[in-house]
Amino acid sequence: LSGIFPTYRNELFSIIDGYKADKNSGEYVLPQIPPGRHRLTHWLHAVENGIIADIQQSGRSVFDDGFTIDTRTPAPIEIAITTTGGIVVGTVRDALGNTAPPATVAVVPLLPRRNNPALFHRTLSGKDGQFTIRNVAPGAYKVFAWAHPPFGEPWLNAGFMTQYEQRGQSVQVTPNSATSVRVTVIPKA
Repeated sequence: LSGIFPTYRNELFSIIDGYKADKNSGEYVLPQIPPGRHRLTHWLHAVENGIIADIQQSGRSVFDDGFTIDTRTPAPIEIAITTTGGIVVGTVRDALGNTAPPATVAVVPLLPRRNNPALFHRTLSGKDGQFTIRNVAPGAYKVFAWAHPPFGEPWLNAGFMTQYEQRGQSVQVTPNSATSVRVTVIPKA
């Protein structure tokens, strides 16, 4: 498939340089991965409704929890991609129900899947409070909106999310369809 670029990440960095691809077999080789716990994701921007369905190593899923690299050559990793991604569309409002100024919107998986950064999505709402997030894997999520979030992607941090958990709007994303949601902006994180 064209338009798919592998990347691996650990807690400190994300790397996409130096990989070798065989367009005929669909195989990638990611060299010089340092020892440690890693997650593998793919950029699927060029694949309409494209999502990662699962990532497996030695017949077991490593999609949510990642895989370990040590001094041995690791078993191959198999990535299953599907075009069943959903869309989350919505509106951000303030506490009085008025259109909120542009806000950072995050679609966050429920607690059992929060180890998987590939399931998180973010965007900015427009001046009219509207937002659209594409290529969301089917499943249960919460949608949050912050007027002024801290730097980076704080919704990936469990400690940060604990204080806002009740302020998210629950949604169920279904394959190849749009889910609509109205979110109340969190004024300041």
